[in-house]
Amino acid sequence: MKLYKIKKSNIDNKGLYASQDIEDRTTIIEYKGKILTKKQVEKNPKFDNEKAIYLFNINKKYDLDGDFKYNTARLINHSCNPNCEVYGTGLKVWVYAIRAIAKKELSTSNFNRVVGKEFIIGVLNGIIFAIITAVIVHLWFKDISLSLLIGVSMILNMIVAGLFGILVPVSLKKINIDPALASSVFVTTITDVIGFLSFLGLGSYYFLN
Repeated sequence: MKLYKIKKSNIDNKGLYASQDIEDRTTIIEYKGKILTKKQVEKNPKFDNEKAIYLFNINKKYDLDGDFKYNTARLINHSCNPNCEVYGTGLKVWVYAIRAIAKKELSTSNFNRVVGKEFIIGVLNGIIFAIITAVIVHLWFKDISLSLLIGVSMILNMIVAGLFGILVPVSLKKINIDPALASSVFVTTITDVIGFLSFLGLGSYYFLN
């Protein structure tokens, strides 16, 4: 079974994505193409224009031109935080994982889509829990204003929990801090603070005005 699949990418139209979880140091795909000598590359005007170049330096004598449709590996998008590198064996070039890659790993190309998805999930979760909580509060206290107040606070808290649940790990990773160790503290603190502020803030505004 192939470790990759071709999907639409926001970076360069198409991209290569993991079709399953991939372990560190796993060889994923061969970078195929045409073997050219250095002199052939120098004389070929194809490599002098502004078009994307899929040229790999194999050794002092040969390069590999991967600008062919049968070279699926050319669809691997550039990343400032790469999860793959290449190695050569003879005149062949292979792409391998330099760390474990999750099937649904967050990347530059799908960041906006994932954040948007988390926002929608937060809204839906907030509405569901807001209705349940508001009904219980109304049955208990017989106060529609308090029920609405808690319902709105619940929606805001769920949205914040969903967004910061993804933004905090990404931010920590950017500054080279392990998200698995530090994320829970920040996310819990933020959601608790927002929860108190939304409830008390809305309550103060409603009851004092």
